[in-house]
Amino acid sequence: MISIHKNYYKYLFRKLIPITVIASIIFIIANFIHIISVDLSEITTSTYIPYIPYDRRDSAIATITIVSCIYALFFPIYIFSYCFSKKKVDIYYSLPINKGSLALTSFLGGLTSIAISFTISYLLGFFVILAKDHTGVNLALYLPYYFIALILLLLTYMIGSSFALLGNNKTDVAIELILINLLPLLISYTLHNYVSDISRKFDNHISLDVLTPFVGIYSIIQSFGEFISYSYKPTFPLIEFQDCMFENAGNIYSYYTPYLASLILFIILALVLIPAFYYSTKKAKSENAALIQTSYYGVRTFYSILFYTMLTFVTNAVSNKDMMVFLYIAIIYISFIVLDMFRRRKISWTKRLTFEMIASLLYTIFLITFNFTYVTV
Repeated sequence: MISIHKNYYKYLFRKLIPITVIASIIFIIANFIHIISVDLSEITTSTYIPYIPYDRRDSAIATITIVSCIYALFFPIYIFSYCFSKKKVDIYYSLPINKGSLALTSFLGGLTSIAISFTISYLLGFFVILAKDHTGVNLALYLPYYFIALILLLLTYMIGSSFALLGNNKTDVAIELILINLLPLLISYTLHNYVSDISRKFDNHISLDVLTPFVGIYSIIQSFGEFISYSYKPTFPLIEFQDCMFENAGNIYSYYTPYLASLILFIILALVLIPAFYYSTKKAKSENAALIQTSYYGVRTFYSILFYTMLTFVTNAVSNKDMMVFLYIAIIYISFIVLDMFRRRKISWTKRLTFEMIASLLYTIFLITFNFTYVTV
């Protein structure tokens, strides 16, 4: 049965005090710089929502949330560091705690540390806001946003923790956490370019939105920040604002679609990884610690997706008669080979690498032919 081990939680809490203090100082500095540098009573013309004239004020919540979420994403690499060392994993698994309880208690210990650091910096930042001219913001709305930010931190921390438990070494986990944000952006941007180029040839002008999970976090920050800074003293009646919203509903929808889609992608990613977290605690094996990751859900597959995405992206330049594309393709091939050898920590050629080269070469030939045939005008 998985449960919280109170004694280990107390030990972990004391162990994390120095890191909690350091994180708090970093959060406080980042938050103070933002708050001090903005005028919370200043009114500036909005450029975020097209076709809707309204005024906005900076609510000073972005920096502290973004910095905290980045920290929460990578902090599990430290929390679950015992999974990446053969010596540590043997010691930890010999404790009178089952693997599930050990992972859950470690998870909650790290989450507590993050929550404390964020709360201290957020509260001190709020006091600084009180000391400034804050006539442009609604102070009462900083409280509900605090709980919203904690939910964002929890979801981000869950994503980082799941990858940390599923991985075998720190380097692979760190790369996976970077690529899980980078790959959706590259894939959606590449598809966006292709669909736009093809649709322009047929005068349809269809495009796809550029997505990435953590743009979803920014969408919450921006939306609630506008709410905090705008709702206190609107420059025109609410009914007028609503009329303007309805009149330009299509423009607003097209503007916010990528943010909403990214937020949904972020939430789905966090929820899907919850069972992965549970599964990894039940199936964890000490002999896998520090080994090169070979599973299909790991960095090996991520590298392949990145490889084919970059090939798709650069071959689109053929439609513009840019022959430098062949140099870019060569660079991508060399980079993939180097990354694959780095992943295996060995300079050698494998059957899988041979298969990858043949398959990708056929794919590249298809893309170049497709671009010349269907995209080039």
